[in-house]
Amino acid sequence: MATIKEIAQRAGVSTTTVSNVIHGKTKKVSPANIQKIENLIREMGYVQKMGLRVLNKEKSQLIAVVINYHKDFRDSIIGDPFYGKIIVLWYENFKYLR
Repeated sequence: MATIKEIAQRAGVSTTTVSNVIHGKTKKVSPANIQKIENLIREMGYVQKMGLRVLNKEKSQLIAVVINYHKDFRDSIIGDPFYGKIIVLWYENFKYLR
């Protein structure tokens, strides 16, 4: 997995420029550099760390599902299709709120 520093070195730009492209702040970046950086991001397999993304945007886009179960019924709850359907319905409704 590539880092911003590695992408910047290969692109011949600063880490700030790479970070700006990643976050969509491209007013001061040339179209050629934007294209070069975006290509390197794909080519090198850059993935932004979730923790940093949460800190930058102040939201995680994660929803936790907590299911309370009795110790005697643990296996049946995981295999119960009811919970899968509920989670799919939540996902279908919440994905449009981004």
